[in-house]
Amino acid sequence: MANAGLDSIGERLRFLRGLSGLSARALDRLVRDGAESSAYTSLIEAGKRSNINASLASKYAAVLGCSFEWLILGVGRPPSLQSVRRAIGKAAKAA
Repeated sequence: MANAGLDSIGERLRFLRGLSGLSARALDRLVRDGAESSAYTSLIEAGKRSNINASLASKYAAVLGCSFEWLILGVGRPPSLQSVRRAIGKAAKAA
């Protein structure tokens, strides 16, 4: 069952970014291991890229501290604020 108001991967990414306080560009850098931003997160959030590959989705899930299933399908519970912040801190140290 999807979470109310979080029906798409773009909406779930936007929700997680809101918890994290990251800009879309900063999230792009973390997901892309510090590479120059491609604005990919913004495109996903805007619904212009709804078909992302499993590898990229796994990176988003790891960086944002959520399960792959929740991010892609909206199944289960969203991650806690603490979980998101902990995962982002870990990703930032690794970048």
